Amino acid sequence: MKRDLQRKKYPLYIGITTLVVIIVVALTSLFFWISHKESSTTALKMADRLFSEVNEKVVERYQNALGRVVVFADSAAFMPSMAEVPVFEGLSHPSLEFMLKMIQRHTYVLSHYAGYSDGSFLQVIATRKNPAIFLEYNAPGGTDFILRSISINSDGTRKQYWSFLDRDHHIIASRIDPDPMRIVLSY
Repeated sequence: MKRDLQRKKYPLYIGITTLVVIIVVALTSLFFWISHKESSTTALKMADRLFSEVNEKVVERYQNALGRVVVFADSAAFMPSMAEVPVFEGLSHPSLEFMLKMIQRHTYVLSHYAGYSDGSFLQVIATRKNPAIFLEYNAPGGTDFILRSISINSDGTRKQYWSFLDRDHHIIASRIDPDPMRIVLSY
């Protein structure tokens, strides 16, 4: 029975080694925890700063683009010739050349249009060589601009005229749509 009651004794160096290992593991764990916490905080601050910078640049870019569009729309709105209702295919409209040049000059604008109280409509669409636009409007190859005009005939019926123009504004092809109420995707 005395043997059972007798405790095993370990040498002092094992106790000291165990204590040193525990202290090293505790300090290393503490270091990693502090390092992880600081890294996470720094990463979040950097991400927030980067997001803010990107956001500022995007807002600035859109404000520039929208500012130019507003100037474009304002200048068109005050043109006396813009109030003139389009006749037939709209090729003789006095503002057509202005619309074509503005849409050609400003590559961020894909379409420019004017609607009238009698239901007439004049629109210029830049294809920008976009296959989706060619497909949507069934435009022939070489089309740079699509002119869409809805006009009221003398008998009161509406017709929709499509003219497909090259980069020099020459007609490549044209067609008449007897149903101008057909929904067409406009870019």
